[in-house]
Amino acid sequence: LEHLATYGDTTGRAVLAAAVLGDEPLLRHTAAMRLAEPDPARRAELLAPLLADPLKAVRMAATAQLAGIDTTLLKSYQRDALNRGIAEYVAANEHSLDFASARLNLGNLRQQLGDPAAAERDYRLALRIDDLFLPAKMNLAVMLSGQGRNPEAAQLLRAAAAAYPANADVASSLGLLLAEMGQTEEALTLLRRAADADPRGLRVRYNLGLLLQQAGRLDEAEAVFREALAVDPDNLDVLYALADHLVRRGRRADALAVAERKIAAHPDARIGHDLKAHLERTPR
Repeated sequence: LEHLATYGDTTGRAVLAAAVLGDEPLLRHTAAMRLAEPDPARRAELLAPLLADPLKAVRMAATAQLAGIDTTLLKSYQRDALNRGIAEYVAANEHSLDFASARLNLGNLRQQLGDPAAAERDYRLALRIDDLFLPAKMNLAVMLSGQGRNPEAAQLLRAAAAAYPANADVASSLGLLLAEMGQTEEALTLLRRAADADPRGLRVRYNLGLLLQQAGRLDEAEAVFREALAVDPDNLDVLYALADHLVRRGRRADALAVAERKIAAHPDARIGHDLKAHLERTPR
């Protein structure tokens, strides 16, 4: 289940959905925690029944997933169950406020419920308990960045990067934030560190390639896009980025080969066909 949830593909979601509806409490709990269902209506359909689960841990996991969802997706009795679940979730974590994880849970809940001030308070209280508690640092930094408070977010992420220099997520998050702040060279260093720390890191390589391209380091950008394709040869975003990169460099034949590869891997995606048609119309 953990493996399937991590990849979040259709098969994985189907297996997790079956676990949600099954009779085994441990599977229901794992599924409720890890269900990677992007469609809110489908997520509500799968998880709302677990708000009345006999096992408290399952109810709390379902509550954490559904907090902040559009309540029109729930039936009236499910809305009542969610409200009870939120109260139960808060009470359970308030019994453990000596632990940074409890404050993190409350911060996450309050952020989902649309109360960023309360969420920030809880994240900061978690860090007062344990200044090296990475989930609270990361979540607070993401929230501050979303509010346009980039220098504060960068300060938090710099502290996290100093404490966890081999952590790819930290290096990548700080690199992307610094890129947004115009600090390109340091951002490139951090994104490369993240890529080196995570040999299977597709998204960090994609972002690194784009930033190298933006910085005019074209040979390096192409090499990184090809690194990303070594991780996932059929990734639509990376194939498009590489084809676009080759077009910009005037390498029409190479770009056309990538477009044909995109079509072979994703025959139903318009983007490959459109790119090939554009290249075929372009004068040699």
